[in-house]
Amino acid sequence: MRYTLESIERMSEQLRALPDVEKPKKKVSKQEAVKKLAGVLGELQKRGFTLEQIIDSLRGVGLEISTPTLRNYLQRAKQQIRKRPKVKAGEGASAPPPTVSKEKTKPEGNRSEEVTTSKSGKDAFLTKDKDSY
Repeated sequence: MRYTLESIERMSEQLRALPDVEKPKKKVSKQEAVKKLAGVLGELQKRGFTLEQIIDSLRGVGLEISTPTLRNYLQRAKQQIRKRPKVKAGEGASAPPPTVSKEKTKPEGNRSEEVTTSKSGKDAFLTKDKDSY
C-alpha cells in the first residue's frame, strides 16, 4: 500500500498532538521508605514524639508499619549511615593504598638488605615501632 504526502502529513500532525507519557513512579519497600524518612523521624523524636505517636502519624499519611518493624528499620538506617566512610572535601572516596613495610634481613653475608613487602588484612594496620608491647 502506498501513502500520499497529505496522509503522511496528517499522521505526523496526529502523532505530534499525542499527550506526553507520564513516567512510571518508582515504588520502594517500607524499609526504603523508612530509610528515606529517617532524618525527619529522628527530628520528631528529638522534639519529644514517642515511637507510637510517630507510627500513628505515619499511618495517617499512608505508611502502615508496626512498632518493632519501624524500630528495626531505623536501627538499620543508622547502621548504614555509620558505615559510610567520611570523605574530606576535595578527596575521592577511593581506598588508601596498601601499606608497605621495610624489613631488614641479614642474608648470608654481613651486609643488610632492605626487603619491601606489601601487607594486607589486619597486618596492614599493625606497625612495629617497638620490639615488644
